[in-house]
Amino acid sequence: MADDAELERVADTDLVNADIQPLGSGTAVKVGWMHGLSRLYRPSDPKAAGRVLSVAFNDECDVVVAVAKLAGSDAGAIVPAVIAFLNSNSMVLWAKKELGLEFVRREW
Repeated sequence: MADDAELERVADTDLVNADIQPLGSGTAVKVGWMHGLSRLYRPSDPKAAGRVLSVAFNDECDVVVAVAKLAGSDAGAIVPAVIAFLNSNSMVLWAKKELGLEFVRREW
């Protein structure tokens, strides 16, 4: 993930809410050995509650995207927990297998 425009192309946020707006720029993340961006979104309707988090990270040309719908507006505590979950051994090994890299050495 090079920038916010690339994140927008792969974000899959419309699976959760088609009418959302970003809450600032993307934030750099590292999941396993892969680097990427995360970005928070809010509903376009100011009366609507909740947030959407999109996290995208890549290994060369392969991209993994995670989308989470967050209840409430206090994403400050939830976002680190989502990133920690994605960095769990089980999730990183799953991503490695799904990317066809189960027999390729990757350090993280």
